[in-house]
Amino acid sequence: MKNIYLIITYTGTIPAKLIKLYTKNEYSHISISLDKELKEMYSFARLNPYNFLNARNVT
Repeated sequence: MKNIYLIITYTGTIPAKLIKLYTKNEYSHISISLDKELKEMYSFARLNPYNFLNARNVT
C-alpha cells in the first residue's frame, strides 16, 4: 500500500493571511505527495502572484 504525504505550510501571501485570519489556523496551504522524498508534490496555486483568481493545480 502506498503512503500519501500531506505537507502543510503557511506562505505569508495576502490570501494566506486572509485565510489565517478567518480560520484562526497557523497554516493555510496544503500539498500532497506520493513520493517519500517529497520530490514531486501536487498543489493548487496561483499562476501570477498578483492575481489570486488565476490559479490551477500544479506539480
